[in-house]
Amino acid sequence: KDHIHIGINWLEEVAFEHTKTVGDNVLIIGVGNTAMDCCRTSLRLGAKSVKVMGRKPRSYFKASKWEVEDAEEENVEIIVNHSPEAFITQDGRLTGMLFSVMKHNFDNDGNIINSQPIEKVTIPCDDVILAIGQENAFPWIELETGIKFDKWSVPIIDKKTFESTKKGVFFGGDSAFGPKNIIWAVEHGHQAAISIHNYCRGISLEQRVLNKIELKSTKMGMFEWSYSNSFDGSERRKMEHLDLVKRFSKLDIEVEIGFSPEQIATEVQRCLNCDIQTVFDAPKCTECDACIDICPVECLSITENTNNEDNSEIFNKNTDESLSQIPSAPVFKEKTIDVQVAYDELLQLPEEGKVKLSEGDYLGAQLDFERYILERPDADDIATVNYWLGESYFVRNGFQKAVNAYIASISSDPKGIKAPSSMIKLATSFAKLNNPEGCKIFNAFETEYPNATALEKAKANKEAKKVGC
Repeated sequence: KDHIHIGINWLEEVAFEHTKTVGDNVLIIGVGNTAMDCCRTSLRLGAKSVKVMGRKPRSYFKASKWEVEDAEEENVEIIVNHSPEAFITQDGRLTGMLFSVMKHNFDNDGNIINSQPIEKVTIPCDDVILAIGQENAFPWIELETGIKFDKWSVPIIDKKTFESTKKGVFFGGDSAFGPKNIIWAVEHGHQAAISIHNYCRGISLEQRVLNKIELKSTKMGMFEWSYSNSFDGSERRKMEHLDLVKRFSKLDIEVEIGFSPEQIATEVQRCLNCDIQTVFDAPKCTECDACIDICPVECLSITENTNNEDNSEIFNKNTDESLSQIPSAPVFKEKTIDVQVAYDELLQLPEEGKVKLSEGDYLGAQLDFERYILERPDADDIATVNYWLGESYFVRNGFQKAVNAYIASISSDPKGIKAPSSMIKLATSFAKLNNPEGCKIFNAFETEYPNATALEKAKANKEAKKVGC
């Protein structure tokens, strides 16, 4: 008996350091999350061979998929279709267990119709840990009280109010719903507390808050769209684990290492801004660009007024382009805003945009720069204005559009006045998009721009380190 343990009790003894060793060969009976905890803990106490024994196929396992994967990563052997029959002892000491190998017959839906043993096998072991769950025990509840139970000794309750067949008596957690996790237990306690509160006040137990959440608009202003919402189809990053040779050095060592700040920054780009209002009234359009910013596949743009057939063609073209691979260096030629301004007012747009940029009105600055570029594409200062336009995109995390603007700045700057600064921002934007062109630009910066100022060179080195180049 000293070598046959109850899973939950054994884990408790290990946690309180009452149990510090286990035999070389350990059998775990059961395939739930407790069984996974027991098998991995056994390895940390020195077991050389650990086997998890299941009566049914893997599809019937109670353990979470990732728990099973983590156990197998640590070389735990999982054996299915083995039903325990008896303990085998020799001279009063446990030496193994007898199992029946089961054959299961299934219906069309994959449910087991019947099972029969096809052979007996003996598996040697030094310790057996029984992780087959627990059952309800209510010996203190007399049958005459009016509380009814089903054949599994589970109280019969209203699944909404958690009230039993006896008024004023409530149940929740595993005792009422069977094995679940602690999150469900907390929710059951919360819902039962609402019912008890209503019961004590003499009002209906059905009177409770609706079981849903309604998200309201964050009321963001026109100039507050300073985030990236582009859809990233990357797979979820797999959690990194500590090396096998290291994770058994201590009982309580953390296996999941977690993510670095850089990895977290990349991972959250997979998220969409689900709470942002995405319903726009076309007749009230003020060309604020918000619909473009929050479109997850970047299939929208603002164009000149056209007939319906032309609009359809533009939409299909933009959609196809948005779903293709992002080009590494497109030239900024998109005509986004069709606004006619008087010539004397037009000349003021770059300076007005600069002021707005310094004051944090990034969208306003963007609109001013775009209008100026649209009306004066061959102006002498177009390279500088494209650079500022890139700035207005960059601070709003619109890195792809920033790339376009910086490239336009460089291509329209024959004297190279803004080239070094533009290249630094271009490289940073590429790096933000996980495009290797960014690091290539940083690595060749001093060679390509030997006449760059000391400040520009220092800026390039600082930004390169910041983005990991």
